[in-house]
Formats: sequence, C-alpha cells, structure tokens
Amino acid sequence: MARGPRFTTVLSALIAGAACASTLAAQHVNGTLLDKASSAPIVGAQVSLVPVDARAGTLTVTTDSAGEFSLTGAAPGTYRILVRRIGLLPAETHAFWLGPLTEHAPVLRMETVGIRSDTVRVTTRGLPSSDWTQEFYDRRRTTHGVFLTRADLIGRAPVLATDWLIGARGVTVMPIGGHSYAVARTMGRSCRLEVWVDRLPLNDGDVNALLRADDIAAMEVYPSISDAPLRYQARGCGVLLVWTRAGRGDVDVAEGEPSRGR
Repeated sequence: MARGPRFTTVLSALIAGAACASTLAAQHVNGTLLDKASSAPIVGAQVSLVPVDARAGTLTVTTDSAGEFSLTGAAPGTYRILVRRIGLLPAETHAFWLGPLTEHAPVLRMETVGIRSDTVRVTTRGLPSSDWTQEFYDRRRTTHGVFLTRADLIGRAPVLATDWLIGARGVTVMPIGGHSYAVARTMGRSCRLEVWVDRLPLNDGDVNALLRADDIAAMEVYPSISDAPLRYQARGCGVLLVWTRAGRGDVDVAEGEPSRGR
C-alpha cells in the first residue's frame, strides 16, 4: 500500500504530539540556592537530582547568577537533591516524590565555610590527623595507588585541578565534549576514572568544573579498580579520590604523615 503525503503529514503530527505530551508529563524541579547567613544567591554550585531507586540517571546542573537551577526528572519517582561547591558544606535534601505534571520549587539555604589561604607549612614531624588524612596515609602504606600531596607540586604552577595528574602513573587527562576527564590506561583498555571529592561522588566526573588546583590538598589515583578502596568502587573502572583544603578543618596541606598520638 502506497504511503502518500497525507500519511507522512499525519505521522509527523503524531510524533510531534507524542513529544509534546512527554514534555507536559515531565516532572520538574525549579529551585533557588541562597547563602544561609546573608540570603545572597550562590552562583556556580553543582546541584544534582539523584533518584533514590537508581532506576533513572542522575542529572546535574550549575546554579546561575541568581542562584537558580532547573532540573527535569527522567521518570516519576523519589528523588533527593545533592549540592556541592567549593566553600560550601556539602548537603542533600530529604527524599521527595516527583510525579508527572508536578513541580518541586525548593529554596535551599546553604552554610558556607571559610577556606584558609595563608602560607603553606611543611613539617617533617607530621600533621595531626584531621578528617580524611589518617585513611590517606594508611592506604599509602598498604595499597598500590598513586598518592599526591602539595609537596609533589614543588617547582610546578598548576592551574587546573587535573594539572595535579600530569606525569601520574597509569592515568592521563582527556578532553571530551568540552570537559576534562581522568582516564586510566591499563592493559590496552581505557576508561574514565570514577571521581570522588571529599567522600562525595562527582557524578559528571569533570573535576575542573568544581575545583581549582589550589583548592586541592591531596589526591589518590587508582588506575585499576582492584586496587581502589572498596567503599569507592562504584563501577568497573579506576578511581580518583580528591581531598580538598576546605575538607581539612584548620589544616592546609598534607605534606607530612599524621601523628598517632605521640
């Protein structure tokens, strides 16, 4: 049976109608991110819509000059909102239901933290353990990862967060679609490293979009998933753990090994 112009026109109308219906049935989150103390808009924070049941993918956007963000859930379900930005305490909302034709419009007020920028101190006696430092040095003694501190950057002037990885064994930085990703190259196989910042997953993997080189206190690189700490193994590739200076409390850098109560 021949399919003439009228059939094509009707088919096109049906496709357009289905796309329109899909858009109308979508579930939206249009919110605002404000400073808890001053109520000023927070610009450049990463806001992620995370499905609780993991049947849909995580979507991440960046707040604009008014602190506003807009997210669309891939399917009806229960979600959380996760917020990250250097200088902010990482935070997430309670789980909430997002169904067809519904709109969630939260106003999130975030607490900021100070980032010290005074002179770097290098010591041979070691620094007191703060937050992640003890596990960092324990793993450096017992695993096969690549461990980088600010002492490894002496004589270099890194600008991008990924500049820390220049020369690191088993890993390279690859630009893909306007983003920069840490990529492991082992046994003829290449794959993007799973990135974690201060124990939180960086879902889009582009650490340069979140941090500058000077924001970082240390890195752990595991080109092979078998060497990575079990708690950070999210998928079958290597892992990059990034530890920030903001996540260290009142300690700036990790040049020396933490003391053990001596």
